[in-house]
Amino acid sequence: MSSPEHAPPIAAIVVVTHNSSQVIPGWLDAVEALAETNALELCVVDSGSSEEELQVLRDQVGGRVGALVTLPNVGFGRACNAGAEATSAPVLLFTNPDTRVLSLPAAVQAGEPIDGSVLGAYCLEPDGSRSPLGFRHFPMARLEARNLLLGGHTDTYPRTADNPEWVLGAALAVSRTDFKRIGGFYSGLFLYFEDADLCAVHVERGGRIALDTGFVVEHKGADSSQPRYDVHLDGVARQSGRIFAARHGRRWHAAALYALFVLWYVPRRVAFALVRRALGRYGKGSIRVLVRDLLLPGRVIRRLGAESAHRDTR
Repeated sequence: MSSPEHAPPIAAIVVVTHNSSQVIPGWLDAVEALAETNALELCVVDSGSSEEELQVLRDQVGGRVGALVTLPNVGFGRACNAGAEATSAPVLLFTNPDTRVLSLPAAVQAGEPIDGSVLGAYCLEPDGSRSPLGFRHFPMARLEARNLLLGGHTDTYPRTADNPEWVLGAALAVSRTDFKRIGGFYSGLFLYFEDADLCAVHVERGGRIALDTGFVVEHKGADSSQPRYDVHLDGVARQSGRIFAARHGRRWHAAALYALFVLWYVPRRVAFALVRRALGRYGKGSIRVLVRDLLLPGRVIRRLGAESAHRDTR
């Protein structure tokens, strides 16, 4: 889809779906509103939805987007890369299905190049305020260790509007030239930390990370897919954190984080689960499955229909 009619697209907006039919109408309404005054390519990449969900998605977006790419569950980063390949506009905007893009980056709206920068957005909150979707520090080994030790008792990833080191992938803009130079999203990450990794590689190659005041979205978070109660994603997230630490720090950082994960984090999760079970608040699933999913994230990835476990820890 490109509008105004016959104008070359100034940007491609790419969204990755996975059983996301409950939120994709909001994403689509928002980007179609932008397309009324901006020439845009709209691309939906489905990564491993069920057959029923995929048919609903086809009904929802058919005739309303320029490209619908359907894949097995290859993970967020690989699906984004496929969306980039399916489009041709000079700027790529990557979004989540539960992201409603309200306005484009100022330079993109003006048709100006954004080469050299990866741009993040501001999130419009229910009270009318705008919160930055940029983070003060990369999730290096020290921060990941603190997260493992303290969990929800510390603000591990504080947000900032001033000189962020990385920006949230739920609303991220990058020129196609820079995206190709970076090499796209790293395929060794199945889920989580893809945005931080992309920004880190961009910075390592002399690029800049910034927020754009013209780039405004609504984003609830954690609403992108219908929940599966037989899947614990925490182990996948921790594995991705170790991969990031090894790629952008030192390789032994991953081993140190894994030791902390096994010796402290997993036992703590089990202890909390046992307490919640005693109080009748644990919910569905067994603690044995929880432990296996934490220690063997490849099991979770396979249960999500992925073709491989993405065990690359380079």
